[in-house]
Amino acid sequence: MTMDIISTASAVLRIENIPLALELANRYQIRDRLHVARDQSCAVLHPDSDGLVVAPPEIDSPVFRLMAVERGGAYTHTGRSCVVAGIDGRPLRSLGGGGSCNRVHAIFSVREKFAICRVSRWRDYYSVALECVKLEIDDSARSAHTSAYPLLLFSSGTPLNVLRARHGFYDWGSSLGLLRSELPDEASIIDGDGFARLPLPECAERYRSLMDAAIRKTRAYHCRYAFFVRQEENS
Repeated sequence: MTMDIISTASAVLRIENIPLALELANRYQIRDRLHVARDQSCAVLHPDSDGLVVAPPEIDSPVFRLMAVERGGAYTHTGRSCVVAGIDGRPLRSLGGGGSCNRVHAIFSVREKFAICRVSRWRDYYSVALECVKLEIDDSARSAHTSAYPLLLFSSGTPLNVLRARHGFYDWGSSLGLLRSELPDEASIIDGDGFARLPLPECAERYRSLMDAAIRKTRAYHCRYAFFVRQEENS
């Protein structure tokens, strides 16, 4: 089983002046990459086919952001999911989403970086990819793109029984024990402005809720809702 990489995260340019954004989109023939928010609060320019978003010269002090989505769900014997969290492993506030079957269910916008977990399932066997996605800004070129740093990868190269799970729950002790023969003793993880080294069990524990949510989503038949979003407190 191979890991299906779903394109769900990208650098974007936020434009507050919607009329100007539409004018520039027509002028530079980038209308297909411009999205206007439902509440008409702003317009967002998405990257080109190379993953690069460039601010037109008419935009003063361009504001770049990272956008990501939670999506996926299950079919009869298979499932795919992509679930997003903050770099600390906690859920993010959703800007909205949809209720379409196995499609996008939550939209997120962050300033610098986040963690993303992609899961592909066939029956009770899983492939899991966990990575950090970071916003890279080139001020001189007035452009931005994303960079991805792998944190943990349980792929088809790992024995399938390593990630065999029932009802979306791991036996973390035995799983991590088996993974030690396939992975380094430490996993790289972005923390603050630099790299911090975390032992594999600590890295897995930090993102346990994220990975569990991504796995459970691959078992949600014809899923129509988000699994990992921050709940607003009642006022």
